[in-house]
Amino acid sequence: MKKEMKAVICVILSIWFFFMGFELGSYREKKNMVAQPSVQNVPQTAATQQTTAAPQTTAPQTETTASAAEQTTAASGEQEQTTKKEDNNAPKDPASLSKSEILEAATKAINNMKAEQNMTAVQTENTQINVTNCSIQSAVGLINNIIQKMAGEKSATYQFVNGQATGVRPDGSAVEDEGVVSPTQVVPPKSQNFGLTEAGLADATAAKDGENTVYTLKLVPESATFEAPAPAHNSVAIGYLDLSKIDISGATITKADMQYPGSTVIATVNPEGKLIKLDLNLPMTGYGEAKVVFANGNASFDGSQHEVWTFTY
Repeated sequence: MKKEMKAVICVILSIWFFFMGFELGSYREKKNMVAQPSVQNVPQTAATQQTTAAPQTTAPQTETTASAAEQTTAASGEQEQTTKKEDNNAPKDPASLSKSEILEAATKAINNMKAEQNMTAVQTENTQINVTNCSIQSAVGLINNIIQKMAGEKSATYQFVNGQATGVRPDGSAVEDEGVVSPTQVVPPKSQNFGLTEAGLADATAAKDGENTVYTLKLVPESATFEAPAPAHNSVAIGYLDLSKIDISGATITKADMQYPGSTVIATVNPEGKLIKLDLNLPMTGYGEAKVVFANGNASFDGSQHEVWTFTY
């Protein structure tokens, strides 16, 4: 009986870690993001000068020639300044952008999408779980077979009107336990704006894809524990597993160590600056312990959550 109970605990740990942890792991605090317009002073290209000259009855030919030359030089200078101004306003080559510029551009596009009132968003989510070890080693294969039947891909479509929508599965049913939502509530990071900082950025690249620009952000590795489940950077960029709030009748989770080796956020932005695709990859490994009545169990696992959103306006 004790052996069977340990196997059950392994299943509970492995399945609930992934399927309940993500739902409970997203912050439920809605941040009020106030966008302040940026005002820049544009310097004048030339100073206006007033010259008071004494009247002359006859203008020497040499002065007329000099004046014409000066006017030609001034016109040439103004044309050069205008050309430089146009060059400064030209869009930068994405490959030349710095990490901070890439992060700023991706953040702006993601958060502008979260504020959209009318659009269609399609979500595709794929969860992979693999138990690598548990209290009953001989049960690992059986547990993985059970998990694979529950994992895999799922999708939903949201047609936002005035900032509200109900998610619909391919079979026409509503997304479970969700109701009417806004883009911010369902697009990761859930219920908050995208808030990754340079401190959480391991690498950033930008490249053209036809007319669109693709921004790729690689997060730094992070770890979390049962007592401190929120990794600082993943929590504000994608999400995380929060096992401390899981309530399993008759079972108590006593330990949960998670590692996030390097998540990825890929934002594709169209020429109008609108986000048209958001690709989120959250790989992880973990170890957990739990007890049911008088039996204890533990499980180690690795896996990932790959989530893709596409947007049309």
